[in-house]
Amino acid sequence: MPFEIQAIPERLVEFTRQIQLPDDVNQTLFASSETINRYCYECAIELYNVLVIGPNLKQWASVDDLLKQLAFTEKFRYALTWILRMLHTDHLLEQKTTDKRHYYRQEVALPSSQRETLRQQCIESNPHNAAFIQLLDVAMAAYPAVARGEITGEQALFGVGELQLWLDFFHNDNTLYAINNQIAALVAADAIESCSKITILEFGAGAGSASDALLAELRKRGRLDCIEAYWVTEPNAFFHRKGQRLLTSKYPETPFKAQPLDINKPWREQLTCDRFDLIYSVNTLHVAKNISFTLDQAKQLLPQGWFVAGECLRPFPQQPVYIEMIFQILDSFLDVELNTSLRPQPGFLTPEQWRGWFENSGFSSYSITPDIETLRDSYDRFITGAICAYHSNQ
Repeated sequence: MPFEIQAIPERLVEFTRQIQLPDDVNQTLFASSETINRYCYECAIELYNVLVIGPNLKQWASVDDLLKQLAFTEKFRYALTWILRMLHTDHLLEQKTTDKRHYYRQEVALPSSQRETLRQQCIESNPHNAAFIQLLDVAMAAYPAVARGEITGEQALFGVGELQLWLDFFHNDNTLYAINNQIAALVAADAIESCSKITILEFGAGAGSASDALLAELRKRGRLDCIEAYWVTEPNAFFHRKGQRLLTSKYPETPFKAQPLDINKPWREQLTCDRFDLIYSVNTLHVAKNISFTLDQAKQLLPQGWFVAGECLRPFPQQPVYIEMIFQILDSFLDVELNTSLRPQPGFLTPEQWRGWFENSGFSSYSITPDIETLRDSYDRFITGAICAYHSNQ
């Protein structure tokens, strides 16, 4: 039986119109989000069974208990937590908290997985969902071996056969991902509207889809000739080459510069330019090893300018986000410094947590667009936004 998609909430329609999202695109985005979110629930059910978690939850057990009982690696902690939270959110597991530790128990029989039905429905509703579904399937197949430490997530997800899936996923034709780029591009273009000349640094540019979105928005506004230099940095050589070819062919008038940049090391030592009007990224800042360090490095290159970071946002603390299923088995996603209040776990942060990081880092102003905190009480599966911060040494 097909998964029934409810009518799009009117509050969500109003909300997305504020970020200039056409109603037809909004409907496609909503349908894709709902079906893929449900697909991940079905994956969680199957993983729960494949990993043989159930027999260990006849009594209350914590994640620590399960890691020990199932002989899973410590790195699998967050993936295991995600599975349990997904099933708890769908009322399939009970949860209680004792001494700040969460315990889970299964009291009801889990339904049979409907993943195969959902897969077809996801792709039929929007063919561009296929790459996302295939990445989810590759990740899901790798979970048991990753849990036991037999392979890494990078080995499973970044083989030669998976690279095209990533290119298709991080593409502006893929509505479910393109919304990340679109919001960040709008926010960045608005921020630099009054700048007569613009020097841009983008970090974590991937294969260029976020750069493409920003440049398309600036072209629409007649602002491309304001760009004095656009520095595009990406540590992955394969994605960097793809991005270079895309951008130079679509925007031959733009003076692109390219240098490697490791955001976890001092920036001035790596770049030959030390002054920018805009520092820009999409879905990269959350994997900075030390967010405070990375923001401080950005500030040093912004004597008077803007920092715009498009990010997947976690609406509520501890809320599982469907896209995490892919990334939470990657060492690069997990190998970060935690903070009890502002970064209690690797991965995506809440709006409040981002606000705390930017406030502590000394930016003179900062805002998050759209207002997820207003929307989340009526619809908590819109998970995309952009943080815009201003810094001036004056």
